[in-house]
Amino acid sequence: MTDELKLKFLGATGEVERSAILISKENSKILLDYGVKLSKPPLFPLHIAPRELNGVLVSHAHLDHVGGLPMLYISGTMSIYLTPPTLEIMDLLIRDFLKLSGPMLPYEYVDFQALRSKAKLIDYGDEFRVNGTDFRVRFLNAGHIPGSAQILLDDSKHRILYTGDINNINTRLLRAMERDYGEVDIIISESTYGGEKHPDRRKLEREFVEDVRETVENGGVALIPAFAVGRSQEVLLILMEHGFKHKIYVDGMAVRASQIFLDHPDYLRDHTKLEKALNKAEIVSRWKQRKRIVKEPCTIIAPAGMLGGGTAVFYLNKLYDNEKNSIFIVGFQVPGTPGKMLLEERKAFIKGRVKKVKMRAAKYHFSSHIDKPGFKEVYKNIEGDTKFFIIHGNKKNLSSLVRLVQDLGFEAYAPNLGDEFTMDGSGNIRRKKPV
Repeated sequence: MTDELKLKFLGATGEVERSAILISKENSKILLDYGVKLSKPPLFPLHIAPRELNGVLVSHAHLDHVGGLPMLYISGTMSIYLTPPTLEIMDLLIRDFLKLSGPMLPYEYVDFQALRSKAKLIDYGDEFRVNGTDFRVRFLNAGHIPGSAQILLDDSKHRILYTGDINNINTRLLRAMERDYGEVDIIISESTYGGEKHPDRRKLEREFVEDVRETVENGGVALIPAFAVGRSQEVLLILMEHGFKHKIYVDGMAVRASQIFLDHPDYLRDHTKLEKALNKAEIVSRWKQRKRIVKEPCTIIAPAGMLGGGTAVFYLNKLYDNEKNSIFIVGFQVPGTPGKMLLEERKAFIKGRVKKVKMRAAKYHFSSHIDKPGFKEVYKNIEGDTKFFIIHGNKKNLSSLVRLVQDLGFEAYAPNLGDEFTMDGSGNIRRKKPV
């Protein structure tokens, strides 16, 4: 019997997408996430044979963490462990992914149904054992989106924390991440904003609400393209809690996502506030409504957050050439996306042609990720001789977090794709690069 533990990084090395980590010990293998890079065609993590896996642990439902999982269940029969809202949000996002990219994907919805049949639903704080292994596992609130979890694994010889995506501040929608880890041997950490500092949240909220209010009171339409899962609801709550009195419409997949959240109230900071906000807003479900509301001063919250699809594109086509209107970008924009082009060039695809956008454009980044000062605050209190593995960030932010962790006195690694690390019984690390 050996005390050696192996970590193999199958994705999210030097990039924010396609997260996937394989943890191995003797004859046990556990997969942490298995995402996708939303390129054309989509790119997936390195291959893993499903028959070798004892189980899959899921941090949260965003596609960069789960978009590749259904293809493992074309033949795989292993249990998959996740929170109840993560399963339902995953269902919603996989359906949409198949609708938009189906011909380019190596799986169908029936494969997600096979995955669903193997799901073991776990609440925060509940301890469970992965089938056929010595690993005891707990999910801790990650504060990122409803149901998002940090994953703490313990085999009595090693304690491993996989952060998934984390947020260390309370938002309108969610409570901040949990931090009660105890001593930890290994931390596999995201680094999305590991080198950046977010603006003051409350000040940002006030400026945003005033900007939206000014647009509507001047006779314009305020269009807010927002991610359906988390960001749309956060923006709605910000407006409502700042006493915004004008008409707000909520459209697209954000409506269904909101209902999933309300079906799992314990995963929200205050579900009654979201319920009240949705009751005050008007839900859009018909094209007749959409054609009507663009003719009146109002606020419209609609996916997609990067303007790559969804009903936000319809609204942009109707509103782009009127200087009274405004478009407020409230999330990260990947280079090459329509949202990024709009912010940088003030141009958009209108009915298939690139045109100058006359409506005002502004960015308010209500991030659901921890920033550099947040990482420092959390990691300076870590107990034990912890080894850090930094992933899920561009090279600049990832390198910045590696330096921060090293400055705190910890050993830190930035894995490359396919790298395998072995920790022996004394806590020493060996690195093996792919052949």
